[in-house]
Amino acid sequence: MEIPFFLPTSGGDLSASASLPGGGALAGRPTLLLTGGWHGRARTVLTLPLARRLAARGVPALRLDYPGSGLTPAGRPDEEAVVRMLAEAGGFFRDACGASELAIVGSCLGARLGIAVAARDPAVTHVVGVAAPLGVARREPRFALRRRRPDWVPGMAEAVVAAARTARLTFVYGGEDRSYRLFGEFTARAVPAEAAARLEVVAREGVRVHGFLDLSAEPERWLVDTIDAMLSGETAASAASARGEAATPAGSER
Repeated sequence: MEIPFFLPTSGGDLSASASLPGGGALAGRPTLLLTGGWHGRARTVLTLPLARRLAARGVPALRLDYPGSGLTPAGRPDEEAVVRMLAEAGGFFRDACGASELAIVGSCLGARLGIAVAARDPAVTHVVGVAAPLGVARREPRFALRRRRPDWVPGMAEAVVAAARTARLTFVYGGEDRSYRLFGEFTARAVPAEAAARLEVVAREGVRVHGFLDLSAEPERWLVDTIDAMLSGETAASAASARGEAATPAGSER
């Protein structure tokens, strides 16, 4: 069941859509907030099918249009204000569903925003970051004598450390995604070992760089299965092992 509505927050109303299980939510499962990428729309080729498939498995899911996108009125909030609005929306949806926990699945920019929400809200118990950005591209000297360290996305390491105190963080990438190649260096250089031990990274070979935006049926099912297993309390490693795949705890890459 799909219910569109406007959700009031301290920064203004957000256009929202709730995907609700037909037979009611499963007891003990968190509600889900889906945060999209830079386009900021609730209806994307990733968030819409994920919301519907997870709702069919008993997980209520909320999708939102960011300020100035989709049906949400235009505004000029800074990132901190958007994070606050998302946190308020997720808390409202969690309470409306009668749940005690909130999980977040974010794609690209939405992964960064979801981690920032978890850093400020201890009720967020799980975050899945799909193609989460880590490094900022920069121009290298043509004849550089050695590879310089990447510039990390501003505030990302601090948000990861804060969120990892109370939430499980799983990063999901296409196998050729540049951020996946940076993940080991990111956790080794920018994240303390105690926080890194609460992170997992899962890579899907054969999916396009910064992928999951052109999901075919098989990868889509794989991503839904991965998220569903995490919401059920499994680790990414145990879920991957059951499928004959591999997931890596971030701390093991040190």
